[in-house]
Amino acid sequence: MYIIKKNKNNKWIIIKEGGKRAVRIFETKIEAMMYAQDKYPNDFKVELSSSNKKNKVFNLKFCLIFIVILFVLVGAFFVVWKFTPVGEQIDNLISEVFGLKTEKPNENPSGDDPNNGTSGTDNPSSGETNPDGTDNGSGGTEKPDNSNENQLEHLSSVQESVIYDDFQIHFMMLGNDKAGDSIYIKVGDIDILIDAGSRQASVDTTKEYINRYCKDNTLEYVIATHGDQDHIEGFTDTKNRKGIFSSYICKNIIDFEYTTKTTSTYNDYVTLRDSEVAAGANHYYASDCFNNANGALRKYELTENVTMEFIYNKFYFEKASDENDHSVCVLFTYTKNSISHYFLFTGDLEEAGEKSIASYYDGSTPEKTLPEVDLFKAGHHGSKTSSNDCLLDIIKPKMCVVTCCCGTDEYTKITDNQFPTQAFINRIAKWTDAVYVTTIYESYEILTNTKGDYISTEGFKAMNGNIIVSCGIKDNTYGVGLYCSNNYIKLKDSEWFNLKVVLDGVERRIRVWPN
Repeated sequence: MYIIKKNKNNKWIIIKEGGKRAVRIFETKIEAMMYAQDKYPNDFKVELSSSNKKNKVFNLKFCLIFIVILFVLVGAFFVVWKFTPVGEQIDNLISEVFGLKTEKPNENPSGDDPNNGTSGTDNPSSGETNPDGTDNGSGGTEKPDNSNENQLEHLSSVQESVIYDDFQIHFMMLGNDKAGDSIYIKVGDIDILIDAGSRQASVDTTKEYINRYCKDNTLEYVIATHGDQDHIEGFTDTKNRKGIFSSYICKNIIDFEYTTKTTSTYNDYVTLRDSEVAAGANHYYASDCFNNANGALRKYELTENVTMEFIYNKFYFEKASDENDHSVCVLFTYTKNSISHYFLFTGDLEEAGEKSIASYYDGSTPEKTLPEVDLFKAGHHGSKTSSNDCLLDIIKPKMCVVTCCCGTDEYTKITDNQFPTQAFINRIAKWTDAVYVTTIYESYEILTNTKGDYISTEGFKAMNGNIIVSCGIKDNTYGVGLYCSNNYIKLKDSEWFNLKVVLDGVERRIRVWPN
């Protein structure tokens, strides 16, 4: 059992029960709880500090004393008002200040008091209000002061270790060493899921995570970007495990009209999707959304601050040679006090798809203008064929999250082409060094085949971990927050990035950050 408590330096720590040294130290309680939920689920508790206990006892005693004093003062006032000439002066003061006539408790039970029964009849206000919020009385009341929102300070830089409540994007670890996407988004009471990768077994990890936040078992929007296994297999069922469609009520399902896939995974996805539709879900293609057709919308107003917009991709409307180019592309916008933040998701879109976006959004009209974005989810897990200059030069991302298991040989044994690739790094470095990755392999060894030496990997562990990018208001400020469950080390500063290995007799670093 692990204990979360405050230490004498006013920091929040996690310590093993009976232990003497803290496992981790945090600035806030929520950071400690998020870390414990991730690392020690069902094996931790929050301990109330002794000082807090003493404060509670002290506060209880103070409240009791205060109540007694208050009763004494009220009783004394009543006696002065009722039985002394000072009471008349109090009546006159109230009358002058408020225009009211007050009445002492009836001192003439026979009813001979000529003023009996007049209390309140001279009150100029009936207590009703006008539509503008003012009182019907002579002086009226002022409208509530809503100017505080305009006094909020906007923070232009990303706030590390901050989780805002209004809008949250959760890049979840997937419980294995495979690249894939499963991104949970929380907008007020609205729950959104983009993709369900990377394997069917990943749902054991992702459902547990989603259920920490989604309390009504309902996903208002489910977006499947394209038909690859590492994006949709978690929607499906096996004999021993229910996928996303069978585990949640899905109200709106948005996916791709064209595909190159004929796999059993894709067919199972379609069967279960259609079962959700038969049970009452709405189903739209991304082409419906972009065209505002068949009940779908290009832009959904999720809350007064957040919109979800389906941006153009020509492969919504025609078949591509590469399945990745069918990817559904979504832009989220958070706006407060006329300042907007933008978050772009393009699935596994490759160069052909990215060029179609760049061609459409040529800046000729406001509708055909893409903003510079605060966050870009790296296309195709940081592959060499995605996140190309044609798109990056338009969106100029300030931060990038890569959803992969860093450095594995899952797709290739060529070191430079393992996710995230050197080609991707060369292009993203032009705009930002704030690049974060969810997971990494656990161990590696150098092996040799007929083509030479290569790095072989096994297992997985957190790199930055579960990554939360958020927007909202906190402590009279608002902006973009970043939370990483494991650490905040940027990709270029990570141990993997700077690792030196000898391949085919030549020493090299795994990756190089361009000047």
